[in-house]
Amino acid sequence: MTLSNDGVILCPTDTIWGLHANALLPESINRIAAIKQRPPEKNFITLFASIDSVKAYLVSPLDIDWLQEKYDDRPTTFITRGFSNKLDHLKSDDGYLAFRIPQSGLVSTLLQSVCFPLISTSANISGMPSPVQLADVSTAIIEKVDFLAIDDEVAEDPDTRPSRIIKILEDGAVEVIRN
Repeated sequence: MTLSNDGVILCPTDTIWGLHANALLPESINRIAAIKQRPPEKNFITLFASIDSVKAYLVSPLDIDWLQEKYDDRPTTFITRGFSNKLDHLKSDDGYLAFRIPQSGLVSTLLQSVCFPLISTSANISGMPSPVQLADVSTAIIEKVDFLAIDDEVAEDPDTRPSRIIKILEDGAVEVIRN
């Protein structure tokens, strides 16, 4: 399967179109960074299938159930510390990791079918607008991915936007990065 190696998949999330790869393979970061034409040291979001799959990678207590309930009105990315060293290659220099549990869509189905988290980023050339529809994805991106997954059931919503971003600081305070 494409994701078992360092393959990159282009498919819609519950927000925008994204590039996805196996989060446990550090070489996936380099592949996606090259496709997006951005420095590989910039961090990516890690997508998990469920709250339980997030908890499987946590080594510090985090009330993920409360976070999901409090911010369930729309897709939300959380940035926090406390993840195992299996994900060190995805953490920022200060130890934070961005993660999200997709609420619906093809990527959610994909996550349910694999036994690992995915790295994810918008399917655009670095600095360009995030693609809401497949038609918004650059041909340069499409030509470089290993697999394009299209869900005929998903209506592309032109009002879709990237997820909200919430950072959980060490003292437990919440900082809204993007609303």
